[in-house]
Amino acid sequence: MSFLWKFAGGASRSQSQRRAAIEALERRQLLTAAPVPFHGVPYTEGQKIEAEDFDLGGQGVGYNDTTKANTGNAGDRTTEGVDIVTGGENGKVVGFTTMGNGFNTR
Repeated sequence: MSFLWKFAGGASRSQSQRRAAIEALERRQLLTAAPVPFHGVPYTEGQKIEAEDFDLGGQGVGYNDTTKANTGNAGDRTTEGVDIVTGGENGKVVGFTTMGNGFNTR
Protein backbone atom coordinates (compact mmCIF):
# COMPACT_ATOMS: atom_id res chain seq x y z
CA MET A 1 0.00 0.00 0.00
CA SER A 2 1.37 3.42 -0.87
CA PHE A 3 0.23 6.93 -0.13
CA LEU A 4 0.68 10.19 -2.01
CA TRP A 5 0.63 13.29 0.16
CA LYS A 6 -0.49 16.60 -1.35
CA PHE A 7 -0.30 19.78 0.67
CA ALA A 8 -2.19 22.94 -0.26
CA GLY A 9 -0.17 26.15 -0.52
CA GLY A 10 3.13 24.51 0.32
CA ALA A 11 1.96 23.66 3.84
CA SER A 12 3.60 20.68 5.47
CA ARG A 13 2.45 18.26 8.13
CA SER A 14 4.44 16.80 10.96
CA GLN A 15 5.12 13.07 10.99
CA SER A 16 2.56 12.53 13.78
CA GLN A 17 -0.11 14.38 11.77
CA ARG A 18 0.61 12.22 8.72
CA ARG A 19 0.48 9.06 10.87
CA ALA A 20 -2.89 10.11 12.34
CA ALA A 21 -4.31 10.66 8.86
CA ILE A 22 -3.13 7.22 7.68
CA GLU A 23 -4.51 5.47 10.76
CA ALA A 24 -7.88 7.15 10.32
CA LEU A 25 -8.00 6.00 6.67
CA GLU A 26 -7.11 2.42 7.63
CA ARG A 27 -9.90 2.34 10.21
CA ARG A 28 -12.43 3.54 7.64
CA GLN A 29 -11.38 0.76 5.27
CA LEU A 30 -11.70 -1.90 7.95
CA LEU A 31 -15.15 -0.76 8.96
CA THR A 32 -16.42 -1.04 5.38
CA ALA A 33 -15.58 -4.75 5.14
CA ALA A 34 -18.43 -7.13 5.88
CA PRO A 35 -17.80 -10.12 8.12
CA VAL A 36 -18.75 -13.52 6.71
CA PRO A 37 -20.02 -16.32 8.98
CA PHE A 38 -17.32 -18.97 9.48
CA HIS A 39 -19.62 -21.81 8.36
CA GLY A 40 -21.14 -19.74 5.55
CA VAL A 41 -24.54 -19.20 7.20
CA PRO A 42 -25.50 -17.28 10.34
CA TYR A 43 -26.04 -19.18 13.57
CA THR A 44 -29.61 -19.92 14.55
CA GLU A 45 -31.22 -19.32 17.92
CA GLY A 46 -30.21 -21.98 20.45
CA GLN A 47 -27.28 -23.24 18.36
CA LYS A 48 -23.98 -23.79 20.19
CA ILE A 49 -21.32 -21.30 19.11
CA GLU A 50 -17.67 -22.29 19.42
CA ALA A 51 -15.40 -19.29 20.06
CA GLU A 52 -12.86 -20.50 17.49
CA ASP A 53 -15.56 -20.30 14.78
CA PHE A 54 -15.48 -16.50 14.71
CA ASP A 55 -16.41 -14.73 11.47
CA LEU A 56 -14.14 -14.54 8.46
CA GLY A 57 -12.76 -11.16 7.46
CA GLY A 58 -9.58 -10.85 9.48
CA GLN A 59 -8.40 -8.37 12.07
CA GLY A 60 -10.93 -5.61 12.76
CA VAL A 61 -13.73 -7.41 10.93
CA GLY A 62 -14.06 -11.01 12.15
CA TYR A 63 -12.03 -10.47 15.29
CA ASN A 64 -9.86 -8.03 17.19
CA ASP A 65 -6.64 -9.36 18.69
CA THR A 66 -4.01 -7.29 20.44
CA THR A 67 -1.17 -9.39 18.95
CA LYS A 68 -0.65 -10.16 15.25
CA ALA A 69 0.62 -13.73 15.52
CA ASN A 70 -1.42 -16.83 16.32
CA THR A 71 0.59 -18.17 19.26
CA GLY A 72 -1.74 -21.10 19.82
CA ASN A 73 -0.68 -24.72 19.42
CA ALA A 74 -3.82 -26.22 17.83
CA GLY A 75 -2.74 -25.62 14.21
CA ASP A 76 -6.17 -24.13 13.50
CA ARG A 77 -6.69 -20.90 11.51
CA THR A 78 -2.96 -20.26 11.58
CA THR A 79 -3.13 -17.26 9.22
CA GLU A 80 -5.29 -15.33 11.69
CA GLY A 81 -4.10 -13.60 14.86
CA VAL A 82 -6.47 -15.30 17.30
CA ASP A 83 -4.58 -17.74 19.56
CA ILE A 84 -6.31 -21.12 19.28
CA VAL A 85 -4.91 -23.77 21.62
CA THR A 86 -5.68 -27.43 22.22
CA GLY A 87 -8.29 -28.27 24.86
CA GLY A 88 -12.02 -28.09 25.44
CA GLU A 89 -14.80 -30.38 24.26
CA ASN A 90 -13.83 -30.31 20.59
CA GLY A 91 -10.05 -30.14 21.06
CA LYS A 92 -9.76 -26.38 20.42
CA VAL A 93 -10.24 -23.28 22.55
CA VAL A 94 -9.34 -19.61 22.21
CA GLY A 95 -6.47 -18.89 24.57
CA PHE A 96 -4.20 -16.03 25.64
CA THR A 97 -7.06 -13.53 25.62
CA THR A 98 -6.56 -10.07 27.06
CA MET A 99 -8.63 -6.93 27.41
CA GLY A 100 -9.31 -5.58 23.94
CA ASN A 101 -9.67 -8.96 22.24
CA GLY A 102 -13.05 -9.76 20.71
CA PHE A 103 -14.74 -12.05 18.22
CA ASN A 104 -17.70 -11.61 15.89
CA THR A 105 -20.04 -14.52 15.32
CA ARG A 106 -23.01 -14.39 12.99
